[in-house]
This record gives sequence, C-alpha cells and structure tokens, in this order.
Amino acid sequence: MLGLYILTVFSFCLLIGLLLLRNKGLGIWRVIVTVLIVLILPVVFFSGHLAAGYTHILMQLPLTMLFIGLIALFCRYDAVVDSSSPKPYRFFRTLGSWFVALAMIACCYSWALYSNQVYFTLQRKFDACYSLSTRMVDRVEQLPEYTIDTPVLVVGDFSKGNYPVAVPEALDGLPYSVGIGEPSEFYYMKGYWGTVHNFIAAYLGVRWQVPDAETVAELVEKTNDFADMPIFPSAGSVFYIDGVIVVMGSAS
Repeated sequence: MLGLYILTVFSFCLLIGLLLLRNKGLGIWRVIVTVLIVLILPVVFFSGHLAAGYTHILMQLPLTMLFIGLIALFCRYDAVVDSSSPKPYRFFRTLGSWFVALAMIACCYSWALYSNQVYFTLQRKFDACYSLSTRMVDRVEQLPEYTIDTPVLVVGDFSKGNYPVAVPEALDGLPYSVGIGEPSEFYYMKGYWGTVHNFIAAYLGVRWQVPDAETVAELVEKTNDFADMPIFPSAGSVFYIDGVIVVMGSAS
C-alpha cells in the first residue's frame, strides 16, 4: 500500500504542474491552497492503509473517492498532445496522464483484492457457524427428553471452548480486518450481533425455546459445577436438567 500511496502522490504532483502551467495568472495564495489540498488528499484517503496491525472495512471506502477523482483529472488532462502548447506543458501532461492511469489501475486492483479477501473471510466464518450449528442441533435432537417446546440454554462462548480463535495464520495469512467480525469464527453467534438461537432459526429453520431469566438463575443456583462440565463437542456437553437442555460452549 505504501507504493500505491507514493504513486498516487507523484501523479497528483504532476497534475499540480499541469494546473500551474495552464493557469499562470493564479495568485500565490490560490496556488499554495491548491497544492496543499492536492497533497493532503492522498494522505487522508490512505490513512486507513497506513494504520499498523489491522484495517477497518470502512477505511477502504475513501479509495472510491480517490478513484473517481483520478478519473475526472484523467479526463481533464488527457494524453493528447497539442502542438501549440508550450513544450514543458506537453511533456508534463503526457507524463501525468500515464501516471494517473497507473494509479487508477492500482486503485482498482487494490479494491478488488481487498473485497475478495473480505468476502472470503466472511464466507469462512459463516461456514464455520453453519457447521457448528448443524452438529449442535443434531446433538440436541438426539436427547430423549427433547421436544419442540423444550427450552435450550447455550452456555459460554464457543471461541473460548474447544474451537480455536481464527488468528491470521488460520486464515492462510490473510490480513485481519476490523468490521467483518472478531477473530472468532463464531462472531455471528454471540453478543448483540446475534445469538446461537437466532442463527439456527435463520439458517436451519429450527426455533429453540429460550429459557427465561428466572429459570436460568435457578439452574445456576442448583448447579454450581458448570465450569467442570465437558465442553462441546465432547461427550456429555449436551445434557438435560430440570426441564432445560443445556449446551456447554465454554466454561466462561
């Protein structure tokens, strides 16, 4: 991304030369303001790429603004040589047009590559959630006590159980991007973004009854050894107690 940034800045600098050559009568302050705006724009657009460690998916959106801006400038200062123009202007116009074209291609490639990485990562997260949900529903429905009216309580976070967190190495070296989920593959199935029950209802068509808060409190009070129980998918991690089916996702 640093190379793309440098290429963009250089192409913008060439366009500054074209502006100044075409508009020699501009006042000094207008020239300074124009130069500053053109130089600052790439810095702002690429601030997300320069952040160390991770990027946010929203940080990629300003690239489209840069792309549109380069198209407009490219159309304005094309590579057509006018023999009546001063020789320096013709040189910078031609050279600038080529660099702008290269920057446009680089922006398109960068955006397409990042989009593919994001959608691939999202698909892997969804596949993991779907696979886990299918196995969980099968285990629950195998219990003799299960009926469609039996409440199901899912305890813990699956990413803290027997399923490892999807660190970048587990994603074949893809960069970690904020905005498409936490490192856990099961991001869709916890917190305010959704629950296990919602995911299973939406994608498997199985609607589990959710135990009320009072019932959960009674279970916790009666059963103090939840932390010592097996974690899914271990044997005994899905069990029936006091009218409720419990699935142990993790001990915490």
